Amino acid sequence: MLQSRTLLESLNRFLQVTVPQKPRLVGVIPVVREAVRLYRAGQYPASLKLAENAAKVIKHLGEPFPDSHG
Repeated sequence: MLQSRTLLESLNRFLQVTVPQKPRLVGVIPVVREAVRLYRAGQYPASLKLAENAAKVIKHLGEPFPDSHG
C-alpha cells in the first residue's frame, strides 16, 4: 500500500513539473489517474502495477523518472 502511494505521489509531482515542457508525456496521465482510482478503491496491487507501468513508459521515452519508490 505504501509503495503504491509513494510511487503515485512521485508520478504526480513529476508529471506536474514535466508535462508543461514535454507535452508528449500527457498520454501517461490517464494511466496514472486510473492507478489513483484503483488505489482509492483499495485495489493496491493493481494500482501499483499501473503506476509501475506508467513509470516504465516515462523512462522508455527517455525521461529521468527517479527509482525512489522501492
